[in-house]
Amino acid sequence: MSGITEELLLLYELSLSLGHSLDPSETSRRFLKAIMSRRNLSAASIWWREEAVSTSAADPRRLTLLEAIPRGQYSLRSLPSSHALWQIALSGPTAIRADQADFTDLLQQPDGQAATFAVLPLARDGVLLLESADPAQFSTRLLGQLRSVVANLANVIRGGMAHRALQDSEASLRRRTAELATSRSLLRTVIDTVPLRVFWKDREGRYLGCNPAFARDAGKTHPDELIGSDDTQLSWAEHAASYRADDRAILDSGRPRLGQEEPGTTGSGEAIWLRTSKVPLFGDDGAVMGVLGVYEDITERKRADNHLREALVHLTAAHERSQNYLDTVEAIIISLDTDGRIQLVNRKGCEILGLTEQELLGRDWFATCLPQGRTEVAVRDIFRQIMAGELAGVEYVENAVITREGEERLIAWHNSLLRDKAGAVMGSLSAGEDITERRRIEQQLERHREELEAQVRARTQELAQAKDAAESANVAKSAFLANMSHEIRTPLNAITGMAHLIKRQGLTPRQGENLAKLEMAGKHLIAVLNDILDLSKIEAGKLTLAKDRIDPAALAENVRAMMLEGILAKGLRFSLEVPADLHPVIGDSTRLQQALLNYTSNALKFTQSGHIILRIRPLDESPTRLRLRFEVEDTGIGIAADALPRLFTAFEQADNSLTRAYGGTGLGLVITRKIAEQMGGEAGASSIEGKGSTFWFTAHLPKAGGRSDGAPSAPPEVDSETVIRKSFSGSRILLVEDDPINQEIGSHVLRETSLQVEVANDGIEAVSIASANDFDVILMDMQMPRMNGLEAAKAIRAMPRHASTPIIALTANAYDDDRVLCMAAGMDDFLAKPTSPDTLFAAVLKWLRHAGKSRQ
Repeated sequence: MSGITEELLLLYELSLSLGHSLDPSETSRRFLKAIMSRRNLSAASIWWREEAVSTSAADPRRLTLLEAIPRGQYSLRSLPSSHALWQIALSGPTAIRADQADFTDLLQQPDGQAATFAVLPLARDGVLLLESADPAQFSTRLLGQLRSVVANLANVIRGGMAHRALQDSEASLRRRTAELATSRSLLRTVIDTVPLRVFWKDREGRYLGCNPAFARDAGKTHPDELIGSDDTQLSWAEHAASYRADDRAILDSGRPRLGQEEPGTTGSGEAIWLRTSKVPLFGDDGAVMGVLGVYEDITERKRADNHLREALVHLTAAHERSQNYLDTVEAIIISLDTDGRIQLVNRKGCEILGLTEQELLGRDWFATCLPQGRTEVAVRDIFRQIMAGELAGVEYVENAVITREGEERLIAWHNSLLRDKAGAVMGSLSAGEDITERRRIEQQLERHREELEAQVRARTQELAQAKDAAESANVAKSAFLANMSHEIRTPLNAITGMAHLIKRQGLTPRQGENLAKLEMAGKHLIAVLNDILDLSKIEAGKLTLAKDRIDPAALAENVRAMMLEGILAKGLRFSLEVPADLHPVIGDSTRLQQALLNYTSNALKFTQSGHIILRIRPLDESPTRLRLRFEVEDTGIGIAADALPRLFTAFEQADNSLTRAYGGTGLGLVITRKIAEQMGGEAGASSIEGKGSTFWFTAHLPKAGGRSDGAPSAPPEVDSETVIRKSFSGSRILLVEDDPINQEIGSHVLRETSLQVEVANDGIEAVSIASANDFDVILMDMQMPRMNGLEAAKAIRAMPRHASTPIIALTANAYDDDRVLCMAAGMDDFLAKPTSPDTLFAAVLKWLRHAGKSRQ
């Protein structure tokens, strides 16, 4: 085998080693195994810059060992940016002897063994280091040829790193979402279990939520029944205006209102009294977004107050009876004279203060029962002013009292003045409620509210950052797939063309068989690449369906014609079961054919004897639409029942052994399911292991106008190469291509058909040549240095002499968006690399005929 052929096979195997995995280490390992299998190497390794692995690296240009064969020969796992290996790599691909560079700290070499190293940079992110005892392994030509595939390796590793970052970002997003859900659940538990009524409203007075206790007061069975209602729609509608006014004051001022007593009505219509505290709810922007309220039913306490007032009117005449009555009230009752001495205290008051009635009566209330200091002085001064008539009475006040044990308890007091018959003030009467526990709960609730608002703001910011990171990683993934597609299609085009040329050189049967395997491997690789791009397009929601008129019978016939050669080669029976009167429909014929070919190809792959049946039948029909079921039945190896659920998952097959025995990526079935779902249907399979399988999908499609008269006859096959040689010999072709190998192969293939070919290396050169020459067809690459194909096509199309010259895009940019860009730039047709010579001849013939340039 010649050196050039060996090098081409090396480049081919290295290209095939890329794109199998998104794991950078796995990609590196495949690449090193491929190059060591073809070259006489003693060691090979890939080093990657830490900045590309971790943004927190201490030395951002430090190299880390990503993969090596054999790994044990390398004594270091990372290298500083000052190391000789990194400095040599930055100057470009080179081969050096061991005496020219000191790598003894890096490689463990046998004593006295001379070695030669090849150092190839992976862009500016890493280094490929190769070692051999044979200097001839690293010729200047080979290093130059390796430049492109090494650049592809760098792109694949960089894409794998981006994919890893995307996975880490998604895991972080899920973790933070779970933490937020836990915090919300904790707050909800607190709200639902506190012995108070809790509610919250928006700025318009509509209820956004409440706890179960509040819902029961409103006569509802569940808090959700109140959401969206306002006070005018509930049992206390008569108080709605008053409640709304209070809410509006809080919304306008942004300040809370605490301990306000309000009348209310229960769900059964009973009048009650409420003690309500309301606070504003603030949004992320600091604006008031609503009101949070907490209240308790104080109806019983109000009733007690009323009873107290009635009892105190007869206090002097019926002190004993009144005292007994006061002792039954669950509130502190205390009466003071104008000097602040205790004249009356009930049992509840004695219990809370921890003092007996005898210890309290006649004592100075302020000195005995209030915490000493400024609080005691201030309260005493207010009481003195009220008794002197200098200050109006304070009906409600909260202050702390001190118990015998020194514990402070917070009491909410309702006060009234006692007057004699002449109206003169003779003292005060107060009813107090111990609200220590309630205030503690309110404060805890307030802290939880503040913590929740802070957590919501923090989590919202974190989720936004995580979303941005995930979107950035997704953009990186799309760019990586596009680059991978371009960089794989370019060498594949050269391989396809070279195979075509070699085929014409009179091969031995063995050589012909090997060449056929090479062509089959290339077709398989491009099929895998197309499947990956299709799946990426589907997942991104960018797959658009065409609206073609489809005759189901003709569609089935096309599939049979495309599969016939393989079916006959295996000796299988293939039959179609399609009703003759099936109505034509509107849909994407290409995608339907792709789905049926996926099923039929699998059936052919896994069936060694017996038959394959392709069926199309209607499931249901309306005047305007038709739901069809497409299915492929085979008598192949079948599938185990526990493996069926995995069939329509990306990169999965029924069994790993099938991947080794039959090949495939596992993408065809998931693409078929996605196509069916976009057509309003679904996909599935049934199987009996050892007997065969049936794969099916459905599509819900509009009917086409009119009925078909049967499958149209296929146009006669045309040998485009022969027609060109006979009728268009001497036609001038401008081939615009920057890749030297594709230039050589493309021009050779075209000249073999008696066409005159001129080559331009880039867009600028193409514009220059076209401005001075006439051409019958221009073949235009897209991605070129200096000037790309789109700019060149626009410039050439603007020339009067080329206003109607056919321009055909011949490019490795294979997306639908690329086709649209080419058409918008003035091109007439679009061929995606790798392009077979037959496809190229057919396109050239089509546009030579269109231009009417026959040279007969």
